[in-house]
Amino acid sequence: MEFANFFFGDEISSVGNRKLNWVIDYDNKETFTGKLGEKSRPGRTIPTKGMISIYLQSNLLNDPKKLYIVIDHELVHANDLDDGNYSKWAKLYPLQVNIIFEYRAYLWSAQAEAGFGINLGQQTKLNELATQLPAGFLNR
Repeated sequence: MEFANFFFGDEISSVGNRKLNWVIDYDNKETFTGKLGEKSRPGRTIPTKGMISIYLQSNLLNDPKKLYIVIDHELVHANDLDDGNYSKWAKLYPLQVNIIFEYRAYLWSAQAEAGFGINLGQQTKLNELATQLPAGFLNR
């Protein structure tokens, strides 16, 4: 994870009080959605007691820009888990908590994508999620 450490520095090892456990998911066991016909996720963030594990597909290692975008996206999830945002949203918007969770991460990854001048679909996904947010969420 030298690439990630170079770009993200100390933030790559922990978020708040939780250590980050970075895993290259060579067999796509953790990044596979399990749904027939659905693409695997390039990254996945899973909270555990005292730690947050971030799984990255191994093919990301071949594309530094895509790796950067996925790491950026997953770090937003890690921050939202650590600072209590996810728990707060789960109470306020139980049916839409995952939409909010993904929307926040795509806000950042879409900006990174634009900065690189590439199109990996981050902005498209962000626009799609924006239409599914709870009424008034963006005004809070």
